[in-house]
Amino acid sequence: MRAARSYVYNRDLKPKVEERLAKAASRMESYLLRNATESAYLGRYRVELVNGELLVSELPPEGWEQLEMDGFDGDKRIGGGLDGQSI
Repeated sequence: MRAARSYVYNRDLKPKVEERLAKAASRMESYLLRNATESAYLGRYRVELVNGELLVSELPPEGWEQLEMDGFDGDKRIGGGLDGQSI
């Protein structure tokens, strides 16, 4: 039953997703053409127009998302929670 429900849901969702993808692609392509460039960095994505085809690739994280703390062992639990137990 779950597979059938999932199939019907995704089948019905597919036209909406395709419409959203086309709209997003159109916006990115317009951006590149307006700025007379073949590639741009948009947030964490590189957008390129190669031979009329739009290519979007995700860039690796910049490293600021999670800063490391010196002397902190992520496997150890810290004592002293509200109930006196480890947190």
